[in-house]
Amino acid sequence: MFDLSILRNIKVKNVTLSGVESSVLVPFYKQNDWEIYFIKRVCDGSIHSAQVAFPGGKKEPQDRDIKFTAVRETFEEIGIKHEQIEIIGRLEPTQTLSSHYIVYPFIGILKSNDFYINKNEVQYVFSVPLEFLIKKYPLKLEQFEYKGRIFNTYLIEYNSEIIWGATARILNNLLEHIVRGD
Repeated sequence: MFDLSILRNIKVKNVTLSGVESSVLVPFYKQNDWEIYFIKRVCDGSIHSAQVAFPGGKKEPQDRDIKFTAVRETFEEIGIKHEQIEIIGRLEPTQTLSSHYIVYPFIGILKSNDFYINKNEVQYVFSVPLEFLIKKYPLKLEQFEYKGRIFNTYLIEYNSEIIWGATARILNNLLEHIVRGD
């Protein structure tokens, strides 16, 4: 049985990274069992085009802080309002391999999974059972080709969806905390 207090008690290490500040929400939801939601970005030729990701994006000048960015972007991409999100923790930031973004991950519990998808940014939303993810920890490092480049990255596949790059590093970090119980 998964203990939610693990996520509330994560101690984040100070990490110094440089790049474009951005943040994501790692959205947990419980129907019968806990699951984590991911988005599939639209295929539009942009830097993260057609990738599986957590909802999120670049910090805008008007954002009061990086946590606000994660919540704002979640609303813009999948229509979950801030009142429907309880931020319970965060994880260490990570840097994207292809775009030099610094991604600050926040862990949130969704009070609703009634999504309103912004079709300009997101193809669809899907969930992965937490138990499945825990059984896959630690994620395997594999070579993955994206836009003609080969990346050595954590990679996990679920129902033909490939989770890799910064999203997989964030996921592996999260799973490490869950499995260790800290």
